Amino acid sequence: MDSRKVRIGQLLRKPKDWIAYQYDFGDSWRHRVTLQKVLPFDLSIRLPVCIEGRRSCPPEDCGGLWGYYEMSEALGDPGHERHEEMVDWIDSFDPDEFHLDDVNAQLRARWK
Repeated sequence: MDSRKVRIGQLLRKPKDWIAYQYDFGDSWRHRVTLQKVLPFDLSIRLPVCIEGRRSCPPEDCGGLWGYYEMSEALGDPGHERHEEMVDWIDSFDPDEFHLDDVNAQLRARWK
């Protein structure tokens, strides 16, 4: 399905419903999106909004899963042959980092 033409609410209606989603066909990032729960509608909340999350997403254009693994290994090992290259490219990256306020600021900017 073309994600530009279908709303997620048409696909996920009740808790535990899930969809498979592929982002970036070149790098082939595959996700399973599961509806955890449906919250009551609140007119005071500007949508879309992220209410919870964990871990950082991989950097854009890192080469898919295998490129991400290589990047993580090189960043974590100063003796790795590509360490300096990766540090210059990504500067710093913490896969365990997640900032809810930053995610919501990006959502607000995208859907003004």
